[in-house]
Amino acid sequence: YLSILSKKLGEQQYFFGNRPTMLDAVAYGYLALVIKVDLPQNTLKAIIESDYPNLIGLCNRIHEQLGTPTTISEQSLIAGLAGATRHAISSYFTVLKLPQQEVKDDPQRAAKVRSVVGASFAFLGYVIYNGILSAPAPKAISQTDALAFESAGDVLSVIRNI
Repeated sequence: YLSILSKKLGEQQYFFGNRPTMLDAVAYGYLALVIKVDLPQNTLKAIIESDYPNLIGLCNRIHEQLGTPTTISEQSLIAGLAGATRHAISSYFTVLKLPQQEVKDDPQRAAKVRSVVGASFAFLGYVIYNGILSAPAPKAISQTDALAFESAGDVLSVIRNI
């Protein structure tokens, strides 16, 4: 696969011209794991460096464009993912801000909610009655377990009275 990628890349900066594409990003993702990570014995890295210098160049170009990576200690993982997602979405889509519409009071809203809740309980009753949904019968509690529960109840009542 490396020879095919190397042949496709040729002397170009990126696989499909002067701008990185999804193929460049995928290739970078796999190549960076081999090239940028220092391992004690990295035979694949040595092969790529000797046989596919154009793939090394591609990986280095994309790595330079990405800049210094932010570590998780500098910002939380969720905030970083949210920022990356916002950036990715905003680079592909234009978000249109629509004017807010007035929220109209629906006089039948309460009746609609009651009918949905009622239908849900009716469906649940039907499912249980017909045996589609069932729960295993509880096991009998042994005398030892009953005493343990009773003493735990005594402890809880003492704690509540404190």
